Amino acid sequence: MRKMFMACAFACAAFCLPAAAADKAMDLGEIVVTATRYPISRSDSPATVQTVGKDEIESAVSGKAGDVLRDLAGVTVTSYGSFGSLSQLSFYGSGADRVLVMVDGRPVNSPMDNLVDLSAISLDSVEKIEVLKGSASSLYGGNAVDGVVNIITKKTPDRLYGAFRAFYGSYATYSFQAENGHKYGDFSYLLNVNRSRSDGIRANSDSDSLDIP
Repeated sequence: MRKMFMACAFACAAFCLPAAAADKAMDLGEIVVTATRYPISRSDSPATVQTVGKDEIESAVSGKAGDVLRDLAGVTVTSYGSFGSLSQLSFYGSGADRVLVMVDGRPVNSPMDNLVDLSAISLDSVEKIEVLKGSASSLYGGNAVDGVVNIITKKTPDRLYGAFRAFYGSYATYSFQAENGHKYGDFSYLLNVNRSRSDGIRANSDSDSLDIP
């Protein structure tokens, strides 16, 4: 009887251990896609990928992509004016035309000069930003000589979702942002509307924008 009990206990332990291991294997940590063009654990990525997460994105005052990217090491964001003016990105002081900028894996660089105006990219519908510094031409072509910025948008919520945010600052600067999304069977939508305005810090530096990304 004792031998039978020990055999049963051993069989039970052998059965339970793979399940526990499987549960542990499911935790892959943060997933990135930019370094390989397919989902992979950040710890297994062949290249270093910096990420800007939800907290940093939601704390950005202007709600523009340049605000959160300028805080990353080795990233230079140059703005040619005040709130809402032309804003461009470069790596390690190189040219802005040497960085590929994508939204959900699709390039948004101008076909004329390979430049991107970051002030035109609203963070309202952005979930995460991945930054790959270093030549990525073998994966993305000649536009990615210095690296890649991949802006990943939010997924459509399964339940009805709505949010409203606003801020007001000096020089009559304000921004209002409304967001709504839902999923009905095979149909889903995520709508964002952002209205921003500022008188600017000097003459002829005012801005007024309506973004519906």
